[in-house]
Amino acid sequence: MARNETTFKKGHRPTKKKGDVTKAVYQAKELIMTAINSNSELFNSTMLQLQKDSPLEWAKIMVKLMDFVIPKKLGIDVNAEGEKTPAPTIIMWGNKEIPI
Repeated sequence: MARNETTFKKGHRPTKKKGDVTKAVYQAKELIMTAINSNSELFNSTMLQLQKDSPLEWAKIMVKLMDFVIPKKLGIDVNAEGEKTPAPTIIMWGNKEIPI
């Protein structure tokens, strides 16, 4: 059996770099985008209805969706034992603070 050109060779650097998109990842992203685009009208109408019926739940969903668009700032608290614990996310609803 002849040796294949793609076999490992000492000192050979891989052609794929960190962060490169593979064919499988590209296809998965395309599949997800197609699903989102085909359901965008249903999602928008559902969110509008939720905003009218339950504005607090609508606000919680919107804050969670923002995590996919806006980088999340992490606040870290240090307790008495010196352990780091993430600060809870709080949204303001009128004069009330609501942890989510």
